[in-house]
Amino acid sequence: MLLSLQEDTEAKMKRRDFLKTLGAGFAYSLLPSFAKSDERMHEQGESGEAPEESGESSAEQCIKVPVLMYHAINRQDSDYSRTPARFAHDLEFLYENEYKLTSIEELVTGTMRADKPVVLTFDDARDSQFHLDENNNIDSECAVGIMNEFCDSHPDFGKTAMFYVSFDSNAAFGQRSKVGWKLNYLLDNGYEIGNHTMWHDNLSLVSLDKLKETITTCRDELEKHLGEMISRVKSFCFPYCAVPSSDSALDFIRSSFTSATIGGGRSFCNNDLHKIPRIGIANTTSIERIVNL
Repeated sequence: MLLSLQEDTEAKMKRRDFLKTLGAGFAYSLLPSFAKSDERMHEQGESGEAPEESGESSAEQCIKVPVLMYHAINRQDSDYSRTPARFAHDLEFLYENEYKLTSIEELVTGTMRADKPVVLTFDDARDSQFHLDENNNIDSECAVGIMNEFCDSHPDFGKTAMFYVSFDSNAAFGQRSKVGWKLNYLLDNGYEIGNHTMWHDNLSLVSLDKLKETITTCRDELEKHLGEMISRVKSFCFPYCAVPSSDSALDFIRSSFTSATIGGGRSFCNNDLHKIPRIGIANTTSIERIVNL
């Protein structure tokens, strides 16, 4: 029993050390089941008695995971873009520092297996995230092309990312005639799809009816292309990271999705999987500086 408790303490210390290495500036998302798994693991020892309380506060027991938010992957110098070379460098840096790609689904269900998980998310379904050339081959400089090449050559890194899809303006990955093929490709190849509203509305400014319409219309459009696989679209992303103040609006989102993401940078545990905080990665963001702060 003493050995078991010692191993438990060492595991918690290891995870606390991990949190320090993530550094200021990263966005974190709560993984509630990790803290609970420690309780379940030693809920009943060899003697049948519950272990002594560690004295740690609930905040100290929280497990947090970096969740990164990307938009465009192109050569435009913008707050919402990352060059292909720098995105490839991000993957290399994360891999060399022993991070493992993790899905939103694994995050919210607490089924992650990596010691150092990291979640990648992409907003808006922009053309530069998933582009096909004139021969219908995946462009090697779009996000999916870069990830496929890197992850296939580093299989222990994993291969997954969340793509939050909107159909407004030039969204739906830009090439409208190919959107169905792209959506099915993503789900068939380890990636995730989330709902980002039909028209990319600022949900803090619209009526409840408009909020429901833009979310359900996006769902219907996704279902048109995905069929039964629409059941795998479980996560939502607030456009502009704007969260409505209405309880009725939030209740609708919570009842429709198992998770939702916002912005907000670094965040402490709040047990709210429908306000998962992320940090935006732009053209000039230094991922090394973020980690090493």
